[in-house]
Amino acid sequence: MESPHGDANARACKVVAVKEGSTRSASLVPLAAAFLLLSGCATDPRDRETGPESLTDLDFHRLQVEPLVHSTYPTYRRYHDALAPQVVVITAQGLERIGWEDRPEKSSWILRLPEQIYVSERKLHYQVGMRWVKAGDRWTYSDAPVRDLIGLWKLDPKRDFYYHQLDEAAARQPVLGRQAAGIHADSTGAHYWVSVTNGSGEHWEDVHTWVCLDHYHTPVTGYRPYLKVGSSWAEYQKLPGVGPGTFLPVEEREGEFLQVRPGSKAPFSVSFPGVVCWNVTDKGHLLTAHFSRDALAVLANQNAPCTDLLLWFGDLQPGQRVTRNGHVLIARASLEEFQRQESGLMGLSDTLGKANPPGP
Repeated sequence: MESPHGDANARACKVVAVKEGSTRSASLVPLAAAFLLLSGCATDPRDRETGPESLTDLDFHRLQVEPLVHSTYPTYRRYHDALAPQVVVITAQGLERIGWEDRPEKSSWILRLPEQIYVSERKLHYQVGMRWVKAGDRWTYSDAPVRDLIGLWKLDPKRDFYYHQLDEAAARQPVLGRQAAGIHADSTGAHYWVSVTNGSGEHWEDVHTWVCLDHYHTPVTGYRPYLKVGSSWAEYQKLPGVGPGTFLPVEEREGEFLQVRPGSKAPFSVSFPGVVCWNVTDKGHLLTAHFSRDALAVLANQNAPCTDLLLWFGDLQPGQRVTRNGHVLIARASLEEFQRQESGLMGLSDTLGKANPPGP
């Protein structure tokens, strides 16, 4: 099997610590020295001599996106519950089956748009009420209510662990605000946006949403996540001090992260605002990337497996609406190919995402 690092002697590099000169990062670098023991996967100097390849050289899988409530694509039963309205099914042409896995469900990715919302240090929990509509090549919902639903979600005792049911009292909870979202696919991947509106008379602080990309139907694409620390990429499972539920802040947003998660044990921050998973399959190199310039923190959970982002909205005044964007790319590419083009891909994805702007 080809290594994502290539020839170990030619491409060996060290994972560097986060910037110790940043006062906002100082509390997040107690394990900085440990990084000197980890091997990353820096670009070969020979690659730098020839310059970056064209973005069009990356072989992207053409994706399709469809809300679960409008989809007939066979997905696992865990999603056929009260949480279904927030779920988008992502599929890829030619990837209906991947690898050796023998399962009745076809390959797909599940995107919760968003999974949860946090306002002024309160987790308002899973939201519902999304009414998806299709306009052209994009799906959107708007004006979905935001309520405090903590304590109102229950596991269905008559079914398995993943079935959730919402107490009828939820409909009587006051509407605190509104949320909207949209997603469309193009030749590079899927691009989504999430909007939050403060509908209350109060000032909202530290607003952020949790967006989950679930690889449950394609676990081989989520088992080998990589994060960028400093200037190098490293395997998630080799990074010190991280576990399946560890959110890691994005550089320059460590202060905000510690405000919303004051008890966090995050040992360092990441320099790329997303998670990239790479593996070799019967389809060849297969790489999935979930990222956003608006990410506050990132997470990779190999137990699920899933790759998650916290999108940062900051403070919202009464009546204020803020929109954030994110991207899911799936390509026949190695980690090194992505690494060489990560900056260009970020810019291209943002341009393509904004070419299909939010509706009212």
